[in-house]
Amino acid sequence: MIDRMNLEDLKLFFESEHRRQEDLDQYVLRMKEKELVDELNNLKIQKDKIKKDKLEMEGELGDLLGQFSRKKDIELKAKYEKDEIQKALRSIEKSKLTALEFDKHRELERLAAEREGIRMKE
Repeated sequence: MIDRMNLEDLKLFFESEHRRQEDLDQYVLRMKEKELVDELNNLKIQKDKIKKDKLEMEGELGDLLGQFSRKKDIELKAKYEKDEIQKALRSIEKSKLTALEFDKHRELERLAAEREGIRMKE
């Protein structure tokens, strides 16, 4: 093919091939640019999803911490109330013992007086 071409045809052929090569290079560059733009858009979508998920998890964590705090407050209040009840029960038991000791002491005094009364009669 080349041997039958004259110099002008050969020049036109090479210019044509050169333009075709430039067109192909431009096409390849546009395709790579499109791929990079698509990849960048996908990365932005992923970033937005990660940010949204992070915010949701932070919200859930805040809710869990609030629940934990409320539960801890309830537990501390229950422990305090339990301690107060136990303290009151010990006080009542102590009062009962004091009352029993007082009754016993009165009974002993009564018996001693009764014994003295019997002894006096004898």
